[in-house]
Amino acid sequence: VSQSRYGGAITLTGSGGAGNDQNYGIFLIDSNTRISSSTGAILLQGTGGTGVGNFNEGIRLQNGSQIISTGIGSTAATITLFGTGGSGASGGYHRGILLNGSAGITSIDGDILLTGLGGNGVGSQFGIHLDTTTFIRSTGTTTDAATITLTGTGGSGGSNNEGIQLGNNDLISSLYGNISLNGFGGTGAGSQHVGIRLDNSSAITSTGTGTNAATIALNATGGSGSDTNYGFQIRNGATISTVDGDIDITATAGSGGSGIAINSFGTGAISSTGFGATAGNITLTGIGGSGSGSLNMGIGMATPITAVDGNITLVGVGN
Repeated sequence: VSQSRYGGAITLTGSGGAGNDQNYGIFLIDSNTRISSSTGAILLQGTGGTGVGNFNEGIRLQNGSQIISTGIGSTAATITLFGTGGSGASGGYHRGILLNGSAGITSIDGDILLTGLGGNGVGSQFGIHLDTTTFIRSTGTTTDAATITLTGTGGSGGSNNEGIQLGNNDLISSLYGNISLNGFGGTGAGSQHVGIRLDNSSAITSTGTGTNAATIALNATGGSGSDTNYGFQIRNGATISTVDGDIDITATAGSGGSGIAINSFGTGAISSTGFGATAGNITLTGIGGSGSGSLNMGIGMATPITAVDGNITLVGVGN
């Protein structure tokens, strides 16, 4: 447990080694591992190592480990993570930042900022990966409430070098601090270099009410590879929901065939449940890819988009 009570900052800087695999820059191992501060900034900077195998991750939180800001108001501790995945010639999953197995980040009023860059390997070099009941939460109830900003860039090599993925029952939530995700797919000879992907009952949600409710903004750009380099994809029961904060999704497909900018299939939903003049609006803007194959669409949705009183606007541009 690392805890700052009287304003001292907490800074962790780590670089992985050159063993076979699992050369993490920074590793928070289980529920007994907690970093907490009230007013002193929390900063983690991790770079994965160069082993030939898998999982050379910049920053890895797992098994209930947590990072928490307990401060209130403008002096509340911020939480900042910079993670860069390593490399492994015969391995993959060299993620910039990974939260796994009920690990989480929570703040009341101190802003949360995650920046992840995937490494180089045979595939699945995610910039930022939330996987299996993890969470990032802003719980503040005033105009000082913590904002949540994620910027993820996929790495290179093989397939599935996604900018940001919420993979399995993961949650990003806020009452009054705005949520912003910026995802950029990576590169590789294979496919599925997606900018932002929500999967398997994961959720992004704004639960605040009124004019100051948290907005949700997703900006996604697909990468470069053989095909299906979507800008943004939601599938398999994943949801984006709001009451009164606007939802804005802007995406551009990458290169290669089947370049759909905004894509969904299976169950799931994008919804606004607010009533009256403050109800959240939903806007989707997609620009299709320019590959030689088919299906270079701006928007290709198979899941519902619903609103009670908020407006719904869809703008799709094909190529």
